[in-house]
Amino acid sequence: MDRPNLKRITIAAERDLRNWLSKFDGPEQTVMLVTHCQSSRKGGLSQDQVQAALTDHGWKPGRRYTLNANLLGHVIHRRQR
Repeated sequence: MDRPNLKRITIAAERDLRNWLSKFDGPEQTVMLVTHCQSSRKGGLSQDQVQAALTDHGWKPGRRYTLNANLLGHVIHRRQR
């Protein structure tokens, strides 16, 4: 299946994700959040961490994609207000 062509946001830590979610003011309603796999040397975020941050900031998760051996792409959608 082809990956969607969305704006990509690369996040390295849960704190960075929460900061980005609280400050994002772009027009996009759907973006691809890129994180390191937990097995990579750069750390990574668990699915639970991503889910909790999205829920707390009014976003919902969509499909996930393996981008390469070390990166995951999480399609996320802003909830309608």
